[in-house]
Amino acid sequence: MDLHNEKANLRSNIRTILSVMDVQERSMASKSIINHIIQNPLFINCNAMFAYMPLNTEVDTKLLIDIALAQGKRVALPRCKKDGSLDFHWIDSQYINSLKKGPYALYEPSVDLPLAIPIPERTIILVPAFAYTPLGIRLGKGKGYYDRFLATLEPGPLTVGLCFEKQLLHEIPSDTHDMVVNAVVTENGWAATGI
Repeated sequence: MDLHNEKANLRSNIRTILSVMDVQERSMASKSIINHIIQNPLFINCNAMFAYMPLNTEVDTKLLIDIALAQGKRVALPRCKKDGSLDFHWIDSQYINSLKKGPYALYEPSVDLPLAIPIPERTIILVPAFAYTPLGIRLGKGKGYYDRFLATLEPGPLTVGLCFEKQLLHEIPSDTHDMVVNAVVTENGWAATGI
């Protein structure tokens, strides 16, 4: 089986696993993940966070976004562009009112909000994926948006994958263009990789 089909099968398996998690289990695991993050000095001392709005089956990042904003951290959300790249826009505490459904059923910030460039010092970048390994290898959604974005980063920002323990795998097939994250956080805590 080629790499593309291997990844597609793995995505399908993870999608099935996530679809049977009930709302309460997902909510409790999400809260535990968020608690692990907000208690870590890397979050406490960060100036900014690049986040994303979750799909129904993903770790609920909205609570973390609200906490970061309440603590005075700058928060940015991504917009998917037609050329396959991402633009991040700064949001404020009223961000929910400016979200619009974009490609892939993702909620995105208004294009009118300020672009989050340059990336400030001490920034945490949350990176979505179907699955991770403890070493930060990720199984993305298959469109390459985050691989392309992560490939453009200068050293400095901390990249963090959020996933449920059910999404943490021993190995994931990967290619040279597949970007890894510095750390992965599940409901059981941090799996430090490159930090």
